[in-house]
Amino acid sequence: MFFRKIFLVLIFCLFSNNYSFSLNIEIKAKIDNAIITNIDIENEMKYLIFLNPKLKELNKKEIINIAKNSLIREIIKEKELKKFFDINKKYKFVDKIEKNLLLKKNIKKNELINLLNKNNMDYSIMRRKLKIEALWNQLVYKKYIKNIKI
Repeated sequence: MFFRKIFLVLIFCLFSNNYSFSLNIEIKAKIDNAIITNIDIENEMKYLIFLNPKLKELNKKEIINIAKNSLIREIIKEKELKKFFDINKKYKFVDKIEKNLLLKKNIKKNELINLLNKNNMDYSIMRRKLKIEALWNQLVYKKYIKNIKI
């Protein structure tokens, strides 16, 4: 009986190896304590292409470089924003930015969520990216409004 169980476990292991796979995860950049992996870059590429489909016209190496730089800027912005804003707080102007995106894409919110899910993207991550960009613009505006003369 014991040998039969071992035999079944071995058979199961042999057959399950055919369906298993591994991802090759590489660290591409490190900013302070934050790391950027090749998976992060691929996910960022999806978001950037979703927001600007014309990026598909570029070659893959250029898109990867744009995505990597975008992630680096996002990490730096988020670190700086934490000094002035509560990033986890809900801001109404992010809703307005999202509405403008929906109008630009000519879709409804539930369609956006479905479209993101279909493309293996997360709505909450996209919304966080919009929030970081909006807060960054707010910070720049507040910091330099005194220097603008019309």
